[in-house]
Amino acid sequence: MVTMLLVRDEQQRYLMEEKIQTLPVMIAEILDPRTAQLLELASADDSMVSNEFVSMALGQMAMERDIRILVEDLFCPEGNEMHIKGVHLFAQAGESLSFWEVMNRARQRVEIALGFALAVTNSDKMRDGVAEGELILNPANKSQKITWMPNDRIVVLSED
Repeated sequence: MVTMLLVRDEQQRYLMEEKIQTLPVMIAEILDPRTAQLLELASADDSMVSNEFVSMALGQMAMERDIRILVEDLFCPEGNEMHIKGVHLFAQAGESLSFWEVMNRARQRVEIALGFALAVTNSDKMRDGVAEGELILNPANKSQKITWMPNDRIVVLSED
């Protein structure tokens, strides 16, 4: 916990000194729920209590037997993994699609689209009302049309 707070402090300092432009995402695994409560007091929302996470997954499997196969696949070493793939697998350059449509194309490839990262193409770093250069997971407005460019990336859950 102390290491995470020290790293966050250094990140803030680098941000103020303009050595970095955005804060990198850092997630700490916490084993003791009491430590997680201390982190909440420090306004640190970038941690997870792994014991609680496993307990929730086991509880969900007990309540919904059909979900067992999915959970086993997600946690086994040879199951599905997160990948960042080129948009060319899902859309043509210049094609305007909503994230729902990208998700449908991913499903046709037996993949699950989780989010995207738009390549920076202009100085204001915005395209179709969406920030460029940032990773966006589970976009809030999945119906919004986005003009996809060759260097854009799609985050998927897949076997390869």
